[in-house]
Amino acid sequence: MKSVTSIIVSGVFWAGLSFAQTKEEQLQASALQESSEKFLLLRATTPLNKTSMPDPAFQQVLKGVEQLRFTVAQWDVNSQETMNWCLGATEEAQIKAGEVTTKNQGRVTVEAIKKRCSELVTHSFEASHACVQKADTKGRLLWECSVTARVTLKKYKATVDAEGKVSFVIDPAFGDGGTKTFWSAGTSSATDQISAINGAAFTARLWLERKVRDIDYFQLRSPIVEHKKATSYFCLSKEIVELDTPFHVLMPTEEGVKKVGFVKARKLYDGCTLMPRLEEAQKKGEKVELRPSEAQDIIGSGKIQAGMTMWEMPSVGLNVGAGVATMPFDWPDLGPGFEIAVEYNLARHIGISEFHVASHLKFGVYPTTGQQFFRNKRAPVFQGEWGFIKRWYVRRVFFDLGIFFAHSQALQKVITSSGEEEFEWKPYAIGGTGQLSLGVQLSPRWIWRLTGGGRIGTNLFDTAPKDIGIVGGMDFLYNF
Repeated sequence: MKSVTSIIVSGVFWAGLSFAQTKEEQLQASALQESSEKFLLLRATTPLNKTSMPDPAFQQVLKGVEQLRFTVAQWDVNSQETMNWCLGATEEAQIKAGEVTTKNQGRVTVEAIKKRCSELVTHSFEASHACVQKADTKGRLLWECSVTARVTLKKYKATVDAEGKVSFVIDPAFGDGGTKTFWSAGTSSATDQISAINGAAFTARLWLERKVRDIDYFQLRSPIVEHKKATSYFCLSKEIVELDTPFHVLMPTEEGVKKVGFVKARKLYDGCTLMPRLEEAQKKGEKVELRPSEAQDIIGSGKIQAGMTMWEMPSVGLNVGAGVATMPFDWPDLGPGFEIAVEYNLARHIGISEFHVASHLKFGVYPTTGQQFFRNKRAPVFQGEWGFIKRWYVRRVFFDLGIFFAHSQALQKVITSSGEEEFEWKPYAIGGTGQLSLGVQLSPRWIWRLTGGGRIGTNLFDTAPKDIGIVGGMDFLYNF
């Protein structure tokens, strides 16, 4: 269970700041002291695959709704299974809160039932896809696919009548009369149809995840039970929190609740309380790590204290940005370029913190006129890099180490089979890039980064540059 010291620290912190608040502000402050529990997410209908989309792609999109933060089941709202969940979840919540009987069982009260069992939502989900095969300028066939998903959520609240009977009714405070409906879509192209569908499905999943996480009812929150050495300790377990989940740190003031810091979940354990199901797991010989999870302070570490609240910042781990970069050709030839950068954090998928798949797309002009491959002209050039980045934070400052496959193309004038002239992007070099970056977390959403490194490449034509030289750049990225 939570230590008595942690509970006292939290209580004193919030009580000491509530004396100047209105009743509504005190109620908000009280809500901030509560840790999130998993919502029960019921399938109101069987998820509908309208166009016989390949099942792996369909399940990928469905994960955008059925996230780790939910307990997913296909029961009727007023079924016995739902009632069993309600009573069991209420007892667990009471045990975590320290409200127990002499037999150390959770004290199930009417108010506790109304509170915990109101964390119930249903969803109706449908998804479809469409694909078209097209030929590019070289006659190569490409599949262009789109995936669209539609979700309707309905939230319920628990009521208890005079005879103690529990029932569930629509919660009108949620969305429009208890209902929210939204769409998500993704597109992708590839030489084979399955890859194009999977790419579109993954994009649709990300936007669907973000829309669900934008709903404040579902955002994770937890009081900080201890704070030391730039680490915030909290009692949410790995059953509900994903690795690298970002959180704002909140505290109440006379002007209302303020954001004072920013942290990310780094080490996840089984929580602070030995629940009956964890005891059963221990008896079966399963590993149970009963300790607070850990979040690394990124911003505001000097202001963060035990008793403050971590509140999830909605994110899907996608960073997108732009900046300036150097483009290597034949050493020592370098050219300036414009760069678009995209990163996706794989931490929740592979269990390695701040491990990103990334791409850099650089656009510029070959800097001299003395290159036969470019017909002695300043030709437009595209250099792409695709690879992986590992990032380490020290408060706001971070370091990146990256390795990439590099590919270069130039815009060339060619003669078609019909004798006409046209421009096309023509590959001229491939290679590998290594980079080291230094950056700063400017705000919870924005980062700034300065990058340096080198590229080793080889040309695809004798007259083309090999793209050997220094790479560098500076960019800003925004987290979605």
